[in-house]
Amino acid sequence: MAASIGVTMPLTALYSRAQSRPPTQKSEEEPEIIGIQVARDDGTFLGFAVENLALVMRFYDEEKKPMAADVARATVWWDPVNKAGKVRTVMNPGADGVSLQSPAKLRPPYVYQVVVTVIGADGEAGETYFVDLKNLPDSK
Repeated sequence: MAASIGVTMPLTALYSRAQSRPPTQKSEEEPEIIGIQVARDDGTFLGFAVENLALVMRFYDEEKKPMAADVARATVWWDPVNKAGKVRTVMNPGADGVSLQSPAKLRPPYVYQVVVTVIGADGEAGETYFVDLKNLPDSK
């Protein structure tokens, strides 16, 4: 028998009561978008990151899970603080199939904005995004 604040019950009852509790369920974690998250008009998302001095744009579905790139390429330009004039380049599909990558031209410090215009398979320009690299959570 065990007594606890005026309640007396057999120890086996305490043990069985503890065992009968349902296990605590871990909340399902929301998938993480790498880099700066940008919501698109169709409900999907883009993630912008700088990896090995290259701008990487990844594509995510409505549930923030990686998906295949739905554009052929993108143009990107920026006005770096450590160089005179604007830098322009093209982002092409990455080897992973879920990203577009620029050549390795982005030099720190990342205190500027890049302008990205996506280009569809038909060659027509689509959406344009202004991405402030100061908001990068972690740069490599």
